[in-house]
Amino acid sequence: MTHPTLNPTQISQYLDRIRLTSGRYESVTDLSPKESLDYLSRLMRYHLSAVPFENLTLHYTHHRRVSLDADDLFEKIVGSGTRGGYCMENNTLFGALLRSLGYRLHSAGARVKAGGASFGGWSHMINIVNIDGQRYVVDVGFGANCMIEPMKIDRAGTIVPNLRPASARIIRDYLPEASNKQDEDQKMWIYQHRNNDESDWVDIYCFTELEFLPDDYKIMSLYTSTSPQTFFTQMVVCVLLLRDADKEELKGTMILLGNNLKARIDGNTNTSKAFESEDDRLECLKDTFGIVFDGSGKKAIKGTAAEVKTQAFSM
Repeated sequence: MTHPTLNPTQISQYLDRIRLTSGRYESVTDLSPKESLDYLSRLMRYHLSAVPFENLTLHYTHHRRVSLDADDLFEKIVGSGTRGGYCMENNTLFGALLRSLGYRLHSAGARVKAGGASFGGWSHMINIVNIDGQRYVVDVGFGANCMIEPMKIDRAGTIVPNLRPASARIIRDYLPEASNKQDEDQKMWIYQHRNNDESDWVDIYCFTELEFLPDDYKIMSLYTSTSPQTFFTQMVVCVLLLRDADKEELKGTMILLGNNLKARIDGNTNTSKAFESEDDRLECLKDTFGIVFDGSGKKAIKGTAAEVKTQAFSM
């Protein structure tokens, strides 16, 4: 089984897509471990601020089909110039870029804890990159509260900065719902996030280092894209991180979730907007994210649970 890679022309187009115009390498084989890690961090920041985490295909197309084929993903994400995807789309293509640049990596599955008391089933994808014997989690497909730099996998639970004033860490522990809490190998890695230094740590997702294969993601994506029990099929989402162009730092998040748009910068919600109609949301996608759908997109979402319902007022 071969894992997807990009040719030199595609690598250049990808770097153009994420607007990395200077200090770019199309191979990391001659870089030192520190230089490779620094470049990986830059690639993550540029990707997160250029390629949105979104599920628009599930709502603004009639076919509602998500493809994990690398060529399809390249055309959608790089060719369109504005589109992104959910975790398995963004991380599959980003993994292909890293592999083509010379990074050593594999992908793995994760269970998300989406505001509930327990972790869900396997529904999330991450990449694990090995640099000079040290493994790092690399995830450009989670949306809000995502990690913003490669995070070291070790038992130290090192706290790293996230979007100000938030921070993040990875710990090793048993899941609360696990029945076997005697065997050390039943522990999992847990990615945690907190909004500020005074906030409690919140479990975001747990993951394994075991390699998942493309067929695993096909099964996971089928459920994610079709089940009425996932929020992806019930709600429109589009999330893009905001980058300080001068300092190359990520400073906030633009979040379109359902019928609302908000910008969160330095932990504060600076702007918010509620959509009153589907036309409002389509206009926001165009003006804020540069994503344009024609009339067929509006028809595709009509009558679904995710449609913005125009309020009817009576005198």
